[in-house]
Amino acid sequence: LELASDKALQASAVSAFSGAVVLGAGGGVLGLTIGMVVGGAVGLIPAVFTFGLSIPALAILGGVVGFPIGTVFGGAVGLVGGGVTGYTIIAKPELTSSSLDCAKCVKEAACTYTDYLLVRIAGGTGSTSD
Repeated sequence: LELASDKALQASAVSAFSGAVVLGAGGGVLGLTIGMVVGGAVGLIPAVFTFGLSIPALAILGGVVGFPIGTVFGGAVGLVGGGVTGYTIIAKPELTSSSLDCAKCVKEAACTYTDYLLVRIAGGTGSTSD
């Protein structure tokens, strides 16, 4: 119950959710588009043998594969970026007096968090990290 009343945690959670929804949707659209273009391009290769039916078939397949990949990656970036931004703005108001200071602070927090995650992931897999 103590965590639920923390303003920084509330702002971080709302920002993380919002970022994941917005960037997840954008990533899905981008993944769908790129997947369909790449699939259609790959479909050009066997088009002579399939009377052109491979072009739309592989474009659809590329879109089906690209959409969830784009959604997952976009949502992950939005989740981390939104959470870091929301926490930084609430937890460090002295750094958010100007937009430039705020951007620098968010960038530093995101870099720190990314480094932390890389160490945790590398450590969890038995690998060594630098």
